[in-house]
Amino acid sequence: MLIELNKAVKRYNSGEMEVRALDGISLQIEQNCFVAVLGPSGCGKSTLLNILAGYEKLDEGEYRFAGQKVEDDHLLRNRVAMIFQDHQLLEYLSVRENLLLPSLYRRQRVEPARLKQVSRQLGIEGLWKRMPSQLSGGEKQRCGIARALLYDCRLILADEPTGSLDRANGQALMAIFAQLHSEGCSIIMVTHDRQLAERCQRIIRMEDGHVIAQ
Repeated sequence: MLIELNKAVKRYNSGEMEVRALDGISLQIEQNCFVAVLGPSGCGKSTLLNILAGYEKLDEGEYRFAGQKVEDDHLLRNRVAMIFQDHQLLEYLSVRENLLLPSLYRRQRVEPARLKQVSRQLGIEGLWKRMPSQLSGGEKQRCGIARALLYDCRLILADEPTGSLDRANGQALMAIFAQLHSEGCSIIMVTHDRQLAERCQRIIRMEDGHVIAQ
């Protein structure tokens, strides 16, 4: 089993009110699985991805990755890649520098051929020297996607990855996901697009911090 969550709870305080973004979720996801997570805004989908990526810690419960208990992000650092909804490019770095930045903390060298291949697949090869302020919203999103796909990871977490893309680029991304999945990579994708979700192996539905169907 790749992912095991047992009675997972994540709380946030909003003034005097406590919000349970995850309210006792138990979940298992197999290796080499292509999963879509559906649900209304604020139901806990992005929080779930942040927990799985190691960006946030559970307040209660347990998270196991490939059978090992996750207590910090060290176990996940070179195994999990995240595609953010808001791309998170650093404004003072060029596109190429943004793409290669994770290699510093992953300690994984990116081969020039790999950089060129992924950039060509996502149509950003001609943008390497530009700064993020010179890009459109869709171009920024494609750069954020490329940054995650450059590295050899067992799991890709994608938070609304097609939200800023036109239909053609969205379809191209899904084709890349399908290829990565066929090569053994697991993918968990948050989306509001039911048509995209139906192209996945499995759909998990969330509501108010709970998994209501899978």
